[in-house]
Amino acid sequence: MIGPGEEIRIPHTTKQVDWEAELGVVIGRYGRNMTKENARSVVAGYTIFNDLSARDVGAREDWPRFKSDWFAHKSFETSAPMGPWIVPVSSIPDPYACKIDLWVNDDHKQDANAGLMIFNIEEQIEYLSARLTLRPGDVIATGTPSGVGRPHGTFLSPGDTVKITIGGIGELSNPVVAGI
Repeated sequence: MIGPGEEIRIPHTTKQVDWEAELGVVIGRYGRNMTKENARSVVAGYTIFNDLSARDVGAREDWPRFKSDWFAHKSFETSAPMGPWIVPVSSIPDPYACKIDLWVNDDHKQDANAGLMIFNIEEQIEYLSARLTLRPGDVIATGTPSGVGRPHGTFLSPGDTVKITIGGIGELSNPVVAGI
């Protein structure tokens, strides 16, 4: 993870780094086997999360059954810009009303609200906590709205700046540079 203003360093192993503006759900207390009804009781607050993906390194010919290696395209250094802070749950009574916008330079790429996610926060917490214990400080990246670059063949390049705003939370901005 990196914070606001820190450089997104595109590694030499990829030419297709894509942006994904997401609401980050920050866990504040232990949770295991949560239900949709009590799932939000473990949430401390919300933040902005840019779940970057190196789209051209996820294919795995040696894994014919699955064909995709999520770890490979989600785990390069600087692949998870987050921040600028954590807003407490009490300050955002309806996270689904939060407006999500993303710009690459001056191009407005994503324009939606958190209520459009495929799986809502309660469903995600229920699913995850059935498989592992959620711990204070864990962050759930909830999924991105339409507007990512892959469908258009548009990806981040050195010299770009990615800016995400989420209503009630603030702004996360990161410059893009060439990595090693």
